[in-house]
Amino acid sequence: MAIGPALVLASTVALAGPQGPAAQNADTADTTGTSADRVRDDWMLSVEGVTRAPIEAGFQAGVEMPFGLRLFGGYAWVPSAYIDFLATLAAGASTAKTVLQDARYGGNSGRVGIGLRPFRPIGLYFDASDARMQLDATQPIPSFSAPGYSFPGGTYRLHTNIDAWALELGYEGEIERRLVLGAALGLSGAFGSSTRIVPVGSAPNETTALSEASSDIDHVFRTNVLPTLTLRLGFDLI
Repeated sequence: MAIGPALVLASTVALAGPQGPAAQNADTADTTGTSADRVRDDWMLSVEGVTRAPIEAGFQAGVEMPFGLRLFGGYAWVPSAYIDFLATLAAGASTAKTVLQDARYGGNSGRVGIGLRPFRPIGLYFDASDARMQLDATQPIPSFSAPGYSFPGGTYRLHTNIDAWALELGYEGEIERRLVLGAALGLSGAFGSSTRIVPVGSAPNETTALSEASSDIDHVFRTNVLPTLTLRLGFDLI
């Protein structure tokens, strides 16, 4: 006489499925996995090696947010090839050319930037950045003459601070959602430049000539805009 209610109860349990701890853990794992995938799809936290030829080579870290906003910062070394390249552009400033063409500048730069990659599946991005560059060289400067003064030559220490800007348009992609690859073409110039030239040892301290040479060098840095090629290789930490 109690068979009917028993059959109804058994059917209800069967339809509801297992409700033990194992089933609950499985449901939680599925939810967690979906949430983690969503975060990885929307965010990126990368550490990268980067070169902006011919200006610098170093590393940077960056974060990309769900709506495509990019923030990054890094540290790099400035090769002497950058100064050699500028020396070829200094034909209109004879004093700067005389100094720069033999300079073995070395230095470093700290850079911060902001960018946008609005369509992540496409990969195109636009970046704008600002860098503080510090350059140093110790070198013999040959004698030269300019209107109003003559420079006897000697060994001098050069120190230049540059506030530089850069604009880049590039492509970024990922391999296996971990390896970050990027390449961009851009332009770079200087907001400002400040150069000091001081004598070393017994070199003459020709104030007027050294001041004119410093001004000419700063003029070369401020007025030349360089094309750049940026290459990036990194790892997504998320």
